[in-house]
Amino acid sequence: MTAIKAPPAPHGYSASMDAVADPFAALTDEHAELTRLFAYHQEALLDRDWPTAAGLLDGYRERLYRHMEIEERFVLDPAHVPAAGHQRWTAELYRAEHRRVRLYLEKVDEWLTRARHDGAPAGMLIGLLDRERTLKHLLEHHHHREEMALFADLRRSLPARLHAALGRALAESACAAP
Repeated sequence: MTAIKAPPAPHGYSASMDAVADPFAALTDEHAELTRLFAYHQEALLDRDWPTAAGLLDGYRERLYRHMEIEERFVLDPAHVPAAGHQRWTAELYRAEHRRVRLYLEKVDEWLTRARHDGAPAGMLIGLLDRERTLKHLLEHHHHREEMALFADLRRSLPARLHAALGRALAESACAAP
């Protein structure tokens, strides 16, 4: 058995202050933290430590959903996104990807429950990891698009009051992280 690393600790005060100063860097940092948290979940799967794997997946889902809710409220609101023609992808594309992520995460949870119930023979565990790879690829591409296009566009165009509101929402979310 491998030793499962402890999941990242919730953001502290300094991270909260950083979120206020540069919310787009905070969103990017959160993408990396979410990736690490999912890796901890997968380490627990490899050890067949089902309670830990399920708990980490629950924590990951909660944090990811909170992250997406903030993005949708501040970054993907049609009133905030740059006018059509000034962006590579529409806000609706990002929202559609969020919906796909939520649906796929529900499927991963179902597969994990089934694997846990059936004792997960090697083939089933490999299948679960393969299915999770699809979710990881979806998120990798989605995060890359956000970081390289959307966040860059909004850094230049988001009104100062919304920039500040986004920073405060991220700081509050960081303080509330599990």
